[in-house]
Amino acid sequence: MLHTGEGDITNKEDICRALEKSYKEQVGEDFQQTCTLEEYIRKYEIEIDSIKDDQKEALEEEIGSDEIRLALKKSKSTISTWTNRTDSSHF
Repeated sequence: MLHTGEGDITNKEDICRALEKSYKEQVGEDFQQTCTLEEYIRKYEIEIDSIKDDQKEALEEEIGSDEIRLALKKSKSTISTWTNRTDSSHF
């Protein structure tokens, strides 16, 4: 469900159209790049971390069932947090 100033929208296609319309009204239809990625990184002093050799090696190791269970348990709590959010009044 999407709450708008004109009422609630429940139809999936109508929600998509409303979000697209809102996005285009706020951002515009065409993306207009104002600087290169390198300029943006330099301008806002963004630091991009690089992965260390020992971290690269760890990525090559096999993932165990305990690690999978832990990841699933963490993702369930994250998913339930996001799916319980119903306030979309900012659209």
